[in-house]
Amino acid sequence: MRDLPGLRLPPDVRSAAMARRHVREAVGGSALEQVLDDALLVVTELVTNAVLHAGTEVELRLRDEQEALWLEVADRLPGVLPLLRAPDDERESGRGVLLLDALATEWGTAHRSHGKAVWCRFSPAGATPEPSQPAPAPAVGAPAVEDLDLAWVVDLPADLEQRLPLEVVVRELLDRLCDALHVDHAAVLAVLGPDSEAEQVAVRGEGLREEDVTAVPAGPRGPQRVLDLGELLVLPLVGGLGQIGAVVLRPGRVLSPQARALARVVADRLTLLIVDHLREQQRQRDRGALALLAEASELFAESLDVRLAASLTTQLLVPRFGSGAAVVTLPESAPRVEAVTCRDEERSTRLRELLESREGHALVVDLAARGRAGRAVQLPQAGVLAEFGPHVVAVPLVARRRSLGVLVVVGERTLPTSDVPLLLDLARRAAQTLDNARLYEESSAVARTLQESLLPSSLPQAVGLSFGARYAAAGTSQVGGDFYDVFPLPGGGYGLTVGDVCGKGPEAAAITGLARQVLRGSMQDGFSLPACFQRLNDVLLEMGDRGRFLTAAAGVVEVDGDVVRVRLCNAGHPLPALLGEQGAALVGQAGDLVGVMPAVAVSESHLALQRGESLVFYTDGVTERRDGGTQFGEGSLLDLLRGRADLSAQALARHVEEEVREFSTSAPRDDLAVLVVRADGPARAVEPARAAPAERVG
Repeated sequence: MRDLPGLRLPPDVRSAAMARRHVREAVGGSALEQVLDDALLVVTELVTNAVLHAGTEVELRLRDEQEALWLEVADRLPGVLPLLRAPDDERESGRGVLLLDALATEWGTAHRSHGKAVWCRFSPAGATPEPSQPAPAPAVGAPAVEDLDLAWVVDLPADLEQRLPLEVVVRELLDRLCDALHVDHAAVLAVLGPDSEAEQVAVRGEGLREEDVTAVPAGPRGPQRVLDLGELLVLPLVGGLGQIGAVVLRPGRVLSPQARALARVVADRLTLLIVDHLREQQRQRDRGALALLAEASELFAESLDVRLAASLTTQLLVPRFGSGAAVVTLPESAPRVEAVTCRDEERSTRLRELLESREGHALVVDLAARGRAGRAVQLPQAGVLAEFGPHVVAVPLVARRRSLGVLVVVGERTLPTSDVPLLLDLARRAAQTLDNARLYEESSAVARTLQESLLPSSLPQAVGLSFGARYAAAGTSQVGGDFYDVFPLPGGGYGLTVGDVCGKGPEAAAITGLARQVLRGSMQDGFSLPACFQRLNDVLLEMGDRGRFLTAAAGVVEVDGDVVRVRLCNAGHPLPALLGEQGAALVGQAGDLVGVMPAVAVSESHLALQRGESLVFYTDGVTERRDGGTQFGEGSLLDLLRGRADLSAQALARHVEEEVREFSTSAPRDDLAVLVVRADGPARAVEPARAAPAERVG
């Protein structure tokens, strides 16, 4: 182990170059040459940070530990040594720590009374197996370019390029070029992202002054050849994407043709690196756009609710396209804010308030009027939304040639041109989803209204008996074919029907309404129950192809003292269950379907319900409920009824519906109707004028 010559450096921008030269001279030609590339990268960063943040004299110490190179950079300012570059949202930060973690075998910090230091150790065992050769230390004065090792100036070890950020690699190549040419001040200008301006990616010494930046042509229309601008030598970086930047040298003298040629070679090397970086960025953006569209499609496919679809849309947009987003629909009355999302969730309420204000309504209406489908409107002045950033982007939401509203995005920056097609694609998908949700909600509202018209609004209450009912539709957008009805009869007593029409939708609803009215009218006209079913059968057959078959059960109930007498008839429908203190059992006789054959073979049964007994009618949505391959069935129905004779008619109907629903976690595939008639006896008599509302689920 031996100490190598150290070096005291002034707080000057040229100190990093001096430190690099000293490390090359100290390590060159020794067994530690394998770690020279790593050491040069780290010492450049540490000395630059010390000069930038401490502003004091910097001391560089080196030690040959036979199997490792030890290096320390110390300043004279007490306190914590900032290893990070000044924060900048547009560039990489934390580069000092990144380089130490990536390249050093060990590293740490030391805090002393007269200052602070960062030390690190580099072991050849972790270095590149085939290290590049260092350039020989140039003599004082103008460099002899023909003696330089071109491979060392241009190339970095492949593993370093893969491990380090582009800015670090660019900086190292610029430093090597400046070391070789004895140039103290230089910079690399490059465009590193879509719709961005050229920026100084790497700096040597003072880099470019403000007047230098304005003097250097950059961008796709910049120079295609080397420019000599007095103190500045500009080497454009031109690749397949056009001009993407420039290497700018401030040598302080006229460079020889050989030096210019070397600078041109380094510029070409930088061009390849930056072009590869830009293309990789484009590939990542393309993959990100495809992933975002795939996620949007998956989420939108599951949404049939307008507010949910709007909320999903805004959440997909923030923060990628802006700091806040809102979906505002335009119904006939006034703009309606359906959803708002902000990067800062506490700001969402404020954005909603602004959009719902009179000025916000005026802005939305104006944006909707100015926009067209497939076009984005960008406002450089945000007006009422100014507190959310100076820029507002609005995209009309148009589906099926109908304007639904506006998608509003607010933010601090102008939306990059490259992001506009993706935003338009998302807006198009969102508009389609919102319109589908709107149509679904309208269809569901129509279905609910029609379904309610096919069911009694309330159940009658009578002396000595009570009724209970539950109805649950399998879906909200279609009318089901299940129905029930309870009505008074002219001669006393009550008629009741429960049925199930084949199919769903408007056609089934038409047959449901017809069957309900035919059975009610026939029973109120005094026809026997078999005759009522025959009349309904004749009507359905007369309809021809428009008719549908159905199953139904009908009954007439009359209070006779302490009992309730029941006449019962079944036409292809599941048999009702009789529940009493002794248990539960199916009663009645099976019969033919209605609407299939010219004659309906059904028979009438007679029952007497004792006080506390109930008769439970239901549709096949109860017994045919499935959990995988297991069917609920009549046996499960009887099991859940046993021991429940004390329940009221309505409580019993609710109990059946809930147990059937909980039988499976899957959504019901069929409608469900339950109707219960219970013999209460004279002791539970109520005024016949009152009526209990019927209950529906879903």
